[in-house]
Amino acid sequence: MEDRSHLPGEFNEKKKGVPSEVAQKILEMDVLIAKTFSTETGRKVLKFLRDETIEKPVFRRVGSDIAGVNEGYFREGQNELVRQLEMRIKRANAS
Repeated sequence: MEDRSHLPGEFNEKKKGVPSEVAQKILEMDVLIAKTFSTETGRKVLKFLRDETIEKPVFRRVGSDIAGVNEGYFREGQNELVRQLEMRIKRANAS
């Protein structure tokens, strides 16, 4: 398997000591995700996901600190999923 230590993401095999068989499965998933979102439809869906999460502000409800905090946590989880998809696409295209 080729050296992907220069690529972004949490599964940098050199830095994390990921076994080669696990790294291969990760790369295979990166490629599948990249293929899925490389079509015109896939690009539109990814843009929609980014617009609805990362690019959209989180508004706090007046008088409800707990609800505002929870919304931020939920949104950050959604943002992370979109970031992971984008990172995996970038990694697959760089390999």
